[in-house]
Amino acid sequence: MAFKRKNQFGTSMVVTYIIDNDDAITVGDLVQLRNGNVEDATAGAALAGVVVDIVDKNGNSISGSLAVLGLATKTGLVGAETVTVGTTNETVDLIAAKIETSKFVRYSASVTGTMNTTTSSDKGGGWVNNVGTANVAETTHSRTITDVRNLKNHGVDPDDSSRMIVSINHSEVWDNGAAMA
Repeated sequence: MAFKRKNQFGTSMVVTYIIDNDDAITVGDLVQLRNGNVEDATAGAALAGVVVDIVDKNGNSISGSLAVLGLATKTGLVGAETVTVGTTNETVDLIAAKIETSKFVRYSASVTGTMNTTTSSDKGGGWVNNVGTANVAETTHSRTITDVRNLKNHGVDPDDSSRMIVSINHSEVWDNGAAMA
């Protein structure tokens, strides 16, 4: 299950970027901008943020009836849609993802593995890496400041003990490119 916004401190920082050709992006996915366009996040890479909406070239949400999808296809329920774009998205269809980039938003994330197996991962503090777009890897949890991880751990989700509260630690949008512990 995707990253779900839990709470935030300060202003939301949503930016819009075109989705890379032939990619499938889901609302709630962790994403990166490695080639200048939105792509699914890879394990341990710097993150752009979390997709909060997907829009057409006119800014219309794909959740509504006004969106012009071109070659793209849409599946899923409102608020959790997946869009799969075609080979000409970067030049013709221009379907884009709206991405929350703030490091001050906390998310509830599903966990691969068992909470509290590695370095008290059920407690706040420390860092962890994502596994693809929708999960964090409990086994990557570390409390060593020099270990580079892309998410901060804020402990177990009080509403669902199988999930971890996290925020972006290593941002390709706001950081200087240096590895961040």
